[in-house]
Amino acid sequence: MFPKTKNIEMSFQLIRGTCLVAILGSFGLGAYLFYKENEAERRMAQRLYILYNGKVMQAMAGDRRENIPVEVRDHVRTFHTLFFNLDPDEKEI
Repeated sequence: MFPKTKNIEMSFQLIRGTCLVAILGSFGLGAYLFYKENEAERRMAQRLYILYNGKVMQAMAGDRRENIPVEVRDHVRTFHTLFFNLDPDEKEI
């Protein structure tokens, strides 16, 4: 693989260059893999898996601001259902 060198100085330069290329290649590969992992994580963060009646369903995540009116209506409906359908507790009255 390595050509025969005539002196020790040429051998040292060859080994130093090879090590430098290997180190830079390792850092480059690490940076590339870090970038791809973050990209895959961002894509996976947009998918949600919901377990409903024993079945797994996939949902897509949206922006929080898009869902605020729907969440408010649901909270008010749930509050009214739970508050006005309670039987009065005779001990508390």
